[in-house]
Amino acid sequence: MRLRCKNKDEVVEKVTKHFRTSPLAKKMIIIDGAKIIFDDGWAMIRRSNTEEMINLRFEAKTEDKLNEIQSMVMEQVNKTMTK
Repeated sequence: MRLRCKNKDEVVEKVTKHFRTSPLAKKMIIIDGAKIIFDDGWAMIRRSNTEEMINLRFEAKTEDKLNEIQSMVMEQVNKTMTK
């Protein structure tokens, strides 16, 4: 998923910070963005180096879990993008 985002650095930083302290995130890998690992899936957020865009990827063991992870992450993205 790609989203146009003028404050891409702030969005990636704040979403990463939120999940760094969340008990739902079991592990986080910080390389050129953040890969947030949950019990049954993961989400990745990174900023584009060439455009005003952020890139998001999601994967989970079930479709329900995928929707749950995507909703959690997108809630944080949307909070930051509207500020």
